Amino acid sequence: MKIYWLVLFLADFLICIGRNSAWAQSVDSVSITKEHSRLEEALEAPEKVYRLNLSNQNLSDFQGLLPKFTNLRYLSLRNGKLNYIPSEVLKLRQLQILDLGENSIRELPAEFAGLKNLEELYLDNDIYLDLSQNMNVLGKLPKLRILHLENDAIKQLPQNIKNLTHLEQLFLGNNLLQFVPPEVKGLQNLKYLDLNHNKISIDLPMNQVSGPGLKIKF
Repeated sequence: MKIYWLVLFLADFLICIGRNSAWAQSVDSVSITKEHSRLEEALEAPEKVYRLNLSNQNLSDFQGLLPKFTNLRYLSLRNGKLNYIPSEVLKLRQLQILDLGENSIRELPAEFAGLKNLEELYLDNDIYLDLSQNMNVLGKLPKLRILHLENDAIKQLPQNIKNLTHLEQLFLGNNLLQFVPPEVKGLQNLKYLDLNHNKISIDLPMNQVSGPGLKIKF
């Protein structure tokens, strides 16, 4: 009889653990997908913030607080009146997506290469961007797969873009390109190239630049 009650107790105990585990996983899932746009709210539990959208805000007012978000995966500083990358951003080593579009950033610091988990980067709408200089830094990001360079007044790509060996998607829409950039031949893993709204004649022989499986959007 004692064994029966013991087995029954253990069964109930395991069921409770399973329910609590499922509930915890549900809470974690909500935390990961929730996007915070109010800094005050995000600072209530910064370690549980995974997505932070601070677009159209003056970063100088709160940049010292950014390192508190130790688990941040997505950060948008779009249109933040930036002309350099604050050192606090470089401490967010879990970042996977970083949006720096619509700023006036010319160069990425060498320390930017420390964002080893970065997979997608927005550097669009920035006519001051020094592409050649920045490719050397971006080439040191081992997981960078998607790069946005739309509306950057680009006339041609630098030769060292080939350093982006893991790049799979490159967005070059709304630039000043007149032909399919031959430099993309060096991007062996490129699968998608967006050249929408450039001055390119689609009569050009794309087989000179396209590799197996590469899709080009005009």
